[in-house]
Amino acid sequence: MIQLEQGYKSFSGTENTVLHNINLQINEGEFVSLLGRSGSGKSTLLYIMSTLDVPSQGRLLIDNILVAENGKLVQNEKEVHAFRNQHLGFVFQFHYLLPELTALENVLMPTFKQNLATSKENEAKKLLKDVGLEGKFHRLPRELSGGEQQRVAIARALIMKPKYLFTDEPTGNLDSVNGDRIMDLLKQFNSRYNTTIIMVTHDPDYAKLAKRQVHLADGKVVNS
Repeated sequence: MIQLEQGYKSFSGTENTVLHNINLQINEGEFVSLLGRSGSGKSTLLYIMSTLDVPSQGRLLIDNILVAENGKLVQNEKEVHAFRNQHLGFVFQFHYLLPELTALENVLMPTFKQNLATSKENEAKKLLKDVGLEGKFHRLPRELSGGEQQRVAIARALIMKPKYLFTDEPTGNLDSVNGDRIMDLLKQFNSRYNTTIIMVTHDPDYAKLAKRQVHLADGKVVNS
């Protein structure tokens, strides 16, 4: 379970408050979509709930453990990094693939620190097949289209079967066929592995596939 209590976010050196008094709870196994216009605070909220940023005011708890409060991490930074690697998956608007690694190696990257690459290789290949990249396991990122690189990044986020998956416009660079394929895969992980998914999207049709929709406007939750 993820809880943000009385969450505010302002950026240093500005009077701009991006999030205002957010009280939001995501229960284990939920599939939640975050919706709102550009500038409504969706991505900022996603980053805070995923521990990649901290609330300027308020508290973030994950599994009833206080992680961040009033502008700083409460937990030891090494512990937070270890928790992210073992339990969190991320899909950003930009794919952040390592250019010197093949598609397969990029997918396996989260397994390296735990020496699981060999045992996870077949699983990584299956994920690449699931996202429509069979036959492209050994291509470098520069040999893939932007949409294909995004699909590699999605496979990478799923390889460790994360407890929590945070996705920022996961289908934004994809055509409708591959967008549907990715949404089917996310729903499968949600139902099969009870993966909690928080997804930022502008696509109302994909948003409806989530079990709950949270609407933001001007940095506030207006409907949940």
